[in-house]
This record gives sequence, structure tokens and C-alpha cells, in this order.
Amino acid sequence: MNRSAHRSGSWALIVLTLSAVFCGCGGGLVPAQPGAAMANAVAPLVTPTFEGSGQGMHPGVIEFAAPWNGYKYWMSMTPYPNNNFFLEDPSILASNDGLSWQVPTGATEPVAASVRIHAFDPELFYDSASDQIWLYYMDEALDGLHLMRKTSSNGVDWTASQDLLTLPAYQMLSPAVEKTAAGYALWTVNSGTIGCSALQTTVERRTSTDGISWTPSQTVNLSQPGYQVWHLDVTFVPSKNEYWAVYAAYPQTNCGSTSLFFARSSDGTNWTTYSKPLLSPGTGWDAGQIYRSTVIYEASTGAFRLWYSARDTGHVWHTGYSEAPSSQMQRSLSQ
Repeated sequence: MNRSAHRSGSWALIVLTLSAVFCGCGGGLVPAQPGAAMANAVAPLVTPTFEGSGQGMHPGVIEFAAPWNGYKYWMSMTPYPNNNFFLEDPSILASNDGLSWQVPTGATEPVAASVRIHAFDPELFYDSASDQIWLYYMDEALDGLHLMRKTSSNGVDWTASQDLLTLPAYQMLSPAVEKTAAGYALWTVNSGTIGCSALQTTVERRTSTDGISWTPSQTVNLSQPGYQVWHLDVTFVPSKNEYWAVYAAYPQTNCGSTSLFFARSSDGTNWTTYSKPLLSPGTGWDAGQIYRSTVIYEASTGAFRLWYSARDTGHVWHTGYSEAPSSQMQRSLSQ
């Protein structure tokens, strides 16, 4: 995502403390779980899905200072109703406050569907040079995992899918795209041939001058002691001149028990991590695990705004929202 587009928004928000009890975000916040830095949402956001379940997850959010084609906020996500991956097709929602989401006027969902077996792991990026939003996602096939891309100038009409890169399963998961001084960067997770039962995963980075052709991967210095990094997102924060990553990670070989962690980097390759989770499973709708998430830093207020996907103790998935003063959140992580 081009985070420079959505990090500088001027939306007036109330900066909450970590134990705030109301935020107007689907039911408010509850105190942070023991050992975690941020509060959980009492209830999830409403995220319409094309098959009617409302179980939207794997969010990627971008923000504009002024509405872009009618909306200040755009989100990529997928339905994942009761773990049904055949319905996990990348979709787009829009909002003018980041909390109330709808299908963009005139749009048809889903935006992308698999031409092989299974489409998943969307990532939304705004390219200021072309004034387009780009949707990256994965498509599973018998020959491995394909990195795909579709583009749109209005969020409603989309190009045909481009097949950019293919690797054996499961060596390329959860793409995260950002703008760099030299072009674009792509981070993905390599879990080898096993997938979410892998004893070791690595985070890899590729670069591109056009967002289409990517260099061979470079393993980056991002790991979480005692955990395996699973699904991630990377954000460039212009006011800090840093990349921020939020990533779900699991202990040992149980990818169904992820918590969310935070890391910082000045170059996108060498990362500072924290032993304390940013967010841990709660006690209600998000009691099962915290999954792929996305963050916006509001420079004008210092707010760290988090959209996170999670499930209950069964297989019901949703997306929630939490926020906290960034300085307070980072102090908590360091304690």
C-alpha cells in the first residue's frame, strides 16, 4: 500500500487510552489482555460480504486526506465464513470514517476470484503516480502460488488479473506492498513446503520499479523469538521515516493460535521487534486468535489505529478496530 496517501489524513479523532471503554467502533474497547499492549474491540465492525455471511477478515486499509472517488477509506478483505476457503475471494469495501463500511457504489463483489483453486491474502495499495489503487493477492494452483494484481482508477472498475510471480507452495504468503524511493517493495512470508505447520518461517523482501516485475527475494531480519511469523502487513510512516510491521505469529507449530506483534525498521530489512504482543486473543468474538491486521499512524494526533481480523473459539471470523496513542503503545511494548 502507498501509506503516504493514508497516513496523512486529517480526520479529527479522539485519541484513546489503552483502557478506553468506548470508541464508537462496533461496541468500544475492553482493557488490554494481560501481557498485551493494546485493547481489544468489544464487538467487530460490520463488513458486508458478497456471500452474505458478513465474516470479513484479512483487512488492508488505506486512507486519503480527501475522499478519493467518493470515500476517504478503502479496504481490501476476504470473506472466510466458517473457514470456507472456497469463498475467500478478495473484495473491496469503502468508508468515510474507517468504521462504517460498505460496498462502493456501483461495484460488483468479489473483485477477484481464483482461476485455479483458491484466491486469498489480498493487499491494497494506492499508487500516487498513476492515481490508481492496486490489489495484490495470491492464487493457489497445482504448480504453486501465484502473485496476482488488478488495478482500478475508481475502485469500481478493475482490470483483468495479471499473473506476476509463481513460487512453490507455500513459499510466498501474505503479500505487503509499499512505495520506496527507488520504486516498490514487496514483503512475503516463506513457510517452505508445509505451510502453517512449519517449524520455521522467514520474511522475504523483493523490489520493483513498476510494481509488476520483482527481483529475487532477500531474507530480512524479522523474527519473533518463540514464535513463527505468519501473516503480516508493512506500513511506511513518513513522519517517522520508518517502516512499521504488524504480524500474526504462532508458537511452535500451531498456526491456529496466533497473536499480533509489532516491529519497526528504517530500511525495511533490519527490524526492531518486541517480546510483548501488540494484541492477544480476547474473551468474546476474538477469543480464538488474532490474524492479519493493518495499521494507520495519524501524525496529527499521534494515534496508532489498528484494524485486525480475528475469530472466536470456533470458526467465525470478523474484523475489529482498536486504537491507542502511539507513544503509549510503544512504551507498553518496551516494558
